Amino acid sequence: MIIAIWGKSGTGKSVIANELGRFYAQRGKVTVVVDTDMTQPTLPPRLPGTPDNKKTSLGTIFALPQVRDAHMFFHQQTKETGLFFSGLIKDDNYLSYEIGMKQYKQASFFVTACQDVTDVIILDCSGQRGDPFLAVALDLADHFVLVHAPDTKNACWYLAVKSLLSKKRSENNGLIYHIANTVQKHHAVAEYEKTTGVQFTAMLPFSRSLNEMDGQGHFASLSCDRQGRVWQRHFKSDFARILESDSHG
Repeated sequence: MIIAIWGKSGTGKSVIANELGRFYAQRGKVTVVVDTDMTQPTLPPRLPGTPDNKKTSLGTIFALPQVRDAHMFFHQQTKETGLFFSGLIKDDNYLSYEIGMKQYKQASFFVTACQDVTDVIILDCSGQRGDPFLAVALDLADHFVLVHAPDTKNACWYLAVKSLLSKKRSENNGLIYHIANTVQKHHAVAEYEKTTGVQFTAMLPFSRSLNEMDGQGHFASLSCDRQGRVWQRHFKSDFARILESDSHG
């Protein structure tokens, strides 16, 4: 199963990707979370102590004619058996890898190779227009999750990408799950739905700890205060179980 998660920067999509990865791993599913941001190291904040072997960086797939063994780009999450991450490592930088639609084939090969060795692939898609993994996600994802931080800036972003999403997902008969993630206290869900025409599948409450750890992937941090625990409860009941139920259906 391929799940794509996309959203404007700052919506908490990487934290959602991490939590969803843990959700499936705890249910015995071999899961890989693929961070498709090719501009900066993404694994060190998620997995402190990640080996800096350049050959294990996700960016190196673009120099290969075809990816046959996806495992070599996987990094184990030590606290969760069966949960792996793939992304850029220490010393990768903005200019390390050439990305764009010319790299679509390699990105597609990698996702296909991941299907051979995992039960669940979670694509944490970047906001870069030339992200080849986003194009792969729009074409291949079984479930496409769009994370919204319900404010004016995000509304403008969503309205700008709405036609792309509608066209690509309708071509592939794919559902889009719209998730409201209340990153700030002032976020107004009802007003956002009225402005954009979005009907949210799930609404996640404000959590100060979520706001502080956005994109860092330190799982334990979310459960360290009451707001974080409430957020996790809503995530499991209102979002993750919906995906799990639809997948079984």
